[in-house]
Amino acid sequence: MTHASKFAFLPNLHETTSDANFRTALGPAGFLLSPAYATGPKRALAGQLAAFGLEVLADNGNFTLMATAFDRHSARVQTTLDAITNRIGLPLTDLDPGALTSDEAEQLEKLATDLRTEVLGLLPTPEERLASQLRMSATDVIGAEDPTMALWMRADLEPNLLPFTRTYYRSLNHRVCQEAIREIATIPNALQGRYYTVLSANSYDTACDAGREAANAGVENIAVGFGAYMADRNYVGRVRVNGRWRALEARSAAKYLRTLLVAHGIQRGYAEVAGHAPARLHCLGLGAPVMVALVAVLSADCEQVTFDATSPILDAANGTLYTEKDAYLKIRTKAVVDTLLSDGRRSWTCPCPFCADFLDQTPLACGADRARLGRGPATTADLRPGGRLYHAMLLFAEPTRQPDRGRVSRARSGHNHWVLAKVCKQASAAYRARALDAFAADVIQDYLRHSNATPAAQAVDLGWRLLRRL
Repeated sequence: MTHASKFAFLPNLHETTSDANFRTALGPAGFLLSPAYATGPKRALAGQLAAFGLEVLADNGNFTLMATAFDRHSARVQTTLDAITNRIGLPLTDLDPGALTSDEAEQLEKLATDLRTEVLGLLPTPEERLASQLRMSATDVIGAEDPTMALWMRADLEPNLLPFTRTYYRSLNHRVCQEAIREIATIPNALQGRYYTVLSANSYDTACDAGREAANAGVENIAVGFGAYMADRNYVGRVRVNGRWRALEARSAAKYLRTLLVAHGIQRGYAEVAGHAPARLHCLGLGAPVMVALVAVLSADCEQVTFDATSPILDAANGTLYTEKDAYLKIRTKAVVDTLLSDGRRSWTCPCPFCADFLDQTPLACGADRARLGRGPATTADLRPGGRLYHAMLLFAEPTRQPDRGRVSRARSGHNHWVLAKVCKQASAAYRARALDAFAADVIQDYLRHSNATPAAQAVDLGWRLLRRL
């Protein structure tokens, strides 16, 4: 199944994305369905979507299992890490193993081992997982994966704190690729070319190794879980590249650096062995607009690149909207309200069908009506039911009850997905025009300019400049 665009975002099949109006307005190439949400009605809908010619990508469900494993040990992990931080007085991301006492090193190794044992014990057998995925009317399958590295990163157990070697991390991907080859031989022929082997990495070097293992095994389609990287709240002053630490110009957001370096490393490692890129890449858990654009550029040698994430749904519910007009940003709905209140001539001019439909039914206050609302800044109470701005700015408000909550969530979720679809279309257009380098440069400069060069934006710029020198 080939998409009209080289790059495509696949929404998660969810209450806010599953109705016909959403599909008509957005025209997605397909959807991702996770086993955790594969209810009977969802499976029936997935069958209908597949019959319509849409992609139904069946997830392997490991993200949910990792969350379960982490929750069981999170308090113990945090207590241990806090004690080490308090003793040393430095960010743990900057430490070398030699800075730990023998007791601390043993504690961290045991925590890591216990987490790995926990999550591996929760995984279904390959036969059980595949059977579950086939019941979803899958046209594409997220396959074998070792969740160890992703789980350790979620727990802030950075590789510099653990005794495991690069050879060990490579062995995890080696076993996954061998398992994938065995699984592919057992599934229906129509799915064999649509099976994605999930590679794991925690650095540029381990990403290169993961790509090499996939190519050595003859794996054609790969998936990479970016969700653990994008959930990382740490800042780092160095990164490990080609076997040595490289100091950074400034402490930078680890999530952007690692996302870019891993995306680049996997492509490079694969191409070194195979002489070409993987056929298809799926990016699990990657929904930040600026990262979707840049990872698309880094992966452009693949025949097809797709993305999925729950973030456009969760962000919508939590009051965050995406933009694509001036820059690929995330903005708070409260900030939009403050801007509208500060200048009565401003309006929300989003052309997406979701905003247009909502505002046709429930317009924002304007003119004299807006002037009577007063100036900002708006408070949380102002935007909740009964607040002075609630009905006047409902699209940007914080409804707590139905039907307003459902209407607002669907509109904002639809808007966020529409922006991600636009990002993918713009990246696809740049690819066809052979202008990806210029596209990436514009994305980064616009991001820096319109975000006022925040540390996050600076991390994106620094990471891009670093990997372009590799």
